[in-house]
Amino acid sequence: MAFEPTGLALLSQGRGFGLWHYRLPPADSVAAATTENYFAGARHLLRVGDLVLTSRSDGSAGGIAAVARNDHGVIDLADSMPVLASALGGSTELRCHVGRLAILAYANGFTLWHYHCADDLQETEQAGYWDAAAGLLQPGDFVFGRYVMGGEPRWAYSLVIGNDGTSVAVAQANAFS
Repeated sequence: MAFEPTGLALLSQGRGFGLWHYRLPPADSVAAATTENYFAGARHLLRVGDLVLTSRSDGSAGGIAAVARNDHGVIDLADSMPVLASALGGSTELRCHVGRLAILAYANGFTLWHYHCADDLQETEQAGYWDAAAGLLQPGDFVFGRYVMGGEPRWAYSLVIGNDGTSVAVAQANAFS
């Protein structure tokens, strides 16, 4: 369990806030990355309130955590909100509207996507929905999107966990207001 500085990349910053991505080393878990002083090697970069997206290059795990403490030689991230790394089943005639996917940030082979649609969030979780974007989405990428849930607009994020060139699998979306 060791922090690798080359795995950390700044995606965006402004007004004292930083959005980071960290590519987890194969032996480390999402939970390990939130242990005290895991990010000691990045103490000079990370600020309290910054968000760190973590993912594996194969898409098998990911999460989002906020920097909770960085003072007196101690750096600590709040517990990560995990993205469930299990493919979703089912089938549907619905499909991703590729023209509504936009790159928010790219670093070290990781892409943070934005997706805006009027589809119900549950519809986007069906197998086959994201296949039209097989040429774009890669395992380990995050997709932040604005969807509909219960007739109301909602934000959610998903983790791309598989792409064989024709079929894309995403982990269950996690909604938030």
